[in-house]
Amino acid sequence: RAQQQPATAPQPSAIPATQPSPPTAMAPLVDQILQPRIRVGDRHTFETIDMVDSRLNNVVAREVVSISGDEVTMKFVNQKSSYERLLTYTRDLGLLRSRSGQQDGSNYSPAIKYVQVPGRIGESWESRSTETNIKTGKTRVHVIRARIDGKETVTVPAGSFETFRIVLSSEVQDDGKVSTGQDTSWFSPQVGRSVKSELRSRDPTGKEGHRVVQLVSYSLGQ
Repeated sequence: RAQQQPATAPQPSAIPATQPSPPTAMAPLVDQILQPRIRVGDRHTFETIDMVDSRLNNVVAREVVSISGDEVTMKFVNQKSSYERLLTYTRDLGLLRSRSGQQDGSNYSPAIKYVQVPGRIGESWESRSTETNIKTGKTRVHVIRARIDGKETVTVPAGSFETFRIVLSSEVQDDGKVSTGQDTSWFSPQVGRSVKSELRSRDPTGKEGHRVVQLVSYSLGQ
């Protein structure tokens, strides 16, 4: 699951043709989510379709650029604007840090836990994390409540995948104001991440958002 930070970006036609997906014959689904195998060079391209404002549609390539101990750093590149961010996760995909440039970004303590690893169908968890802006020191709190809801086959532009369906509710508490989210993600052990997410949000003013994020192509590092 990606951070919910929409930005103006290209339509899906901007997807580079040089990143084909591997064959998508579906692997048998194990009975639990295990820690994914992550390698430097893993690359995934996702499109975001904004169901409210199509001007916010975008395509982002995510590539694993370094692994150190339990930390995995990925580079996110907007395919139209070339805007780059670095996000650092734990090996079980908890969000630790985000950076854009040398002075901008946030730290998350403890890591925001979007996926339960290992995790079985019916298992629930809660994650409470404090985000600190590294430039201003300002903080806000993220609260995640999630459940592995079942198994499902989903089809996205990158192919068809056997997945675990994760249902998640979120709150962001920011200086007395609360934003909420209701998300469903489909996590593929074959790919090692969610191949589709449907994200619904409401900001403190009551404005609602609705986006679909789906995998367009991927290639795995050696």
